[in-house]
Amino acid sequence: MARRLVLWRHGRTAWNADDRFMGHTDVPLDATGEAQAMRAAAVLAAVRPDALVTSDLSRALSAAAALGRLAGLVPVPDAGLRERYGGSLEGLRNCEIDDLLARTGKHLEDFGVEPDAEVAERVAASAVRVTAGLADGGAAVLVSHGAAIRLCIVRLLGLPAGLWPCVVSPANGNWSVLAEDGGVWRLVRHDVAA
Repeated sequence: MARRLVLWRHGRTAWNADDRFMGHTDVPLDATGEAQAMRAAAVLAAVRPDALVTSDLSRALSAAAALGRLAGLVPVPDAGLRERYGGSLEGLRNCEIDDLLARTGKHLEDFGVEPDAEVAERVAASAVRVTAGLADGGAAVLVSHGAAIRLCIVRLLGLPAGLWPCVVSPANGNWSVLAEDGGVWRLVRHDVAA
């Protein structure tokens, strides 16, 4: 029987609203993000998760705490679920980053940004480890971040790197569901809203 993995993106932060690259900068949920977390937690509690694992950044921890209260679970922090490290670009607006890259001809990695492949491996390793601990038919909720979730999904599905940009990150407060059976992963739902 397949095991289910719910990859839930934390709610909105002030930096999300301002279209800023957060990376590892620890920005808390804003009021909208708190409301998104509460709405999603009410729906996700019905999944009856067996495990609740979260990025150790406060925006994810807050969302996980909301679900933990409803599901009777203690969220387990896992730094492997953190967002992509943004190097010297953290705090900049995405339009500023695009302009900087266009002006300099450099790539994100030139500014210390964690490469896609490294993020994909790191987050997928955490997802596989959590899923391996589930009984057949079990479910886990992993609370993470936009790029981290997107890259985890493409890695678990085995998509070639050239197709990775075809998968979008879930919106703030939304989630994706994967099923794993015998080491084969499939995407069941993507970017689901409460």
